[in-house]
Amino acid sequence: MARYDISNRALLSLAAVFITLLVAVGLRTITMPAFASEAPVRDYDAIERMVTIFDGNRRINIRTRVATVYEVIYQAGLRIEPADTVEPALDEEMVGSQFFVNIYRARPVTITDGSTRRIVMTSQANPRDIAAEADLALHERDLITLTPVTAELFLETGTNIHFSISRAKIITLNFFGREFEVRTNASTVSEFLEEQRLTLSDGDQVSRPLDHVLQTGDYIALANYGTRVITFDEDIPYETRTIHDFNQPSSFRREESSGQIGRRTVTFEIQIVNGEEVGRTVLHEIIHVAPVDRVLVVGARASLPSDHEAWMRAAGIPEIDWGYVNFIIHRESRWTYTAVNRSSGAYGLCQALPASRMYEAGPDWRYNPVTQLRWCHSYAMSRYHEGSRMLRGVSCSGLRRGWQCAVAFWQVHRWW
Repeated sequence: MARYDISNRALLSLAAVFITLLVAVGLRTITMPAFASEAPVRDYDAIERMVTIFDGNRRINIRTRVATVYEVIYQAGLRIEPADTVEPALDEEMVGSQFFVNIYRARPVTITDGSTRRIVMTSQANPRDIAAEADLALHERDLITLTPVTAELFLETGTNIHFSISRAKIITLNFFGREFEVRTNASTVSEFLEEQRLTLSDGDQVSRPLDHVLQTGDYIALANYGTRVITFDEDIPYETRTIHDFNQPSSFRREESSGQIGRRTVTFEIQIVNGEEVGRTVLHEIIHVAPVDRVLVVGARASLPSDHEAWMRAAGIPEIDWGYVNFIIHRESRWTYTAVNRSSGAYGLCQALPASRMYEAGPDWRYNPVTQLRWCHSYAMSRYHEGSRMLRGVSCSGLRRGWQCAVAFWQVHRWW
C-alpha cells in the first residue's frame, strides 16, 4: 500500500508541473506586445546570415537564421517607436548571406513659419519632408533652413533642432504687356531680374528702381521705348445691320440672321514712349474665320392718310411698296405736291429734276399728285431694278426692285 500511495503522489506532482508550464506559455502568448522589441521569433531558416544594424551611432552585428527585418531587430533586443523609420521596412524579407538595416530614430523638431510654430516628432532628415509631417505646405520657391536654437526657444519647446520657413514673395510681373504672378526669394528688383534671367536691352525700362526692396503684392512692369513687334490671335467682332421694312408696323422685330464672331492672327508694330503704348500699326493680318453680320429687320411702316393711299393706288403702285414710297416722299416733300427746292429747282412729291420730266406721265403733272406718283414709280422701277449695277457704292442685289432698293440708296446718300 505504501508503494501505491507514493506512485500516485509522484504522478500528481508531474501533472501539476505540466499544467504550470502550459499556463505560463499561454500567458506569454496572450500578453505579448506588438512592438518589434517584443515580437515572437519564428522557427529558424536553414540559411545563416550576418546582419549589420546601424542604429544612430551604434553598429550592431548579429548572426541569425530569421528571415525578416522585424525578427532580427527583436533578436537584437532593440525597440522601435511609432515615429521611428526602419529601412528596409519591418516586413522586408532578408536575402543573401549579408544584410544591412538602418534605424532612424525620431526626435522632436521645432518649425517656425511666420507667426506659426509647431513641434513634430520625426525621423526625417530632409527639411521639406519634416515640413510635410508638420502639415505645412511648401511652394518650390519657399525656403526652409536650419536655424540656431536660442535659450528662450529651448525653454519654451524643449527641442534642440529648429527649422525656419521663409516664404517666397508673390509679385505681379507685367512683361511687355502680359501679366504673370511670380514667386521670388530675391530681396531687390535687381536680384529679381537676375533670378528670372531677365537681361535689360537698350530702351527697356523697369517701373521700380533696381534697388527697390521687394514685398509681397509689388507690381513690376517691363516696357520699352521705341517700337516693338508683337503677334497674337484675336476675335473679330460682328456688326449689327438693321433693315427697315416699311411694310411692317413699327412694333415688328425679326432677327434675319444671328451674328458670328470672326478670328484673325494679327501682327502689330507698337510705339512705346515712357513705357506706355502710344500707338500701334497693323503690319500683317490673316483672317481665319470671317465675321458674319447680325441682321435685324425692323418695321417702319407709317400710318398714312387715306388720301395718300388713294393717290398711290390710283398711280398703280403695289401696296407692298407703300411703306417705301412713304419713306422717300415724306423726306423729299412731306407729301406736298407743289413743293419746290429753292436751290436746285426740284419740284413735286418726289422732287423731280428738272420738274418737266414728269410731263411723260401726263400734262397735268404740275398740280396732280397721282400723275406725279405715276412718274415717280416709273423712275424708281427703272433706276433701282433687281440685280442692278452698283449705284455709288449701294447694291440692289438681294433687295426687291424699285422702291426698296431706292430706300437703301437714300439711306446712304440722303437723295435718290
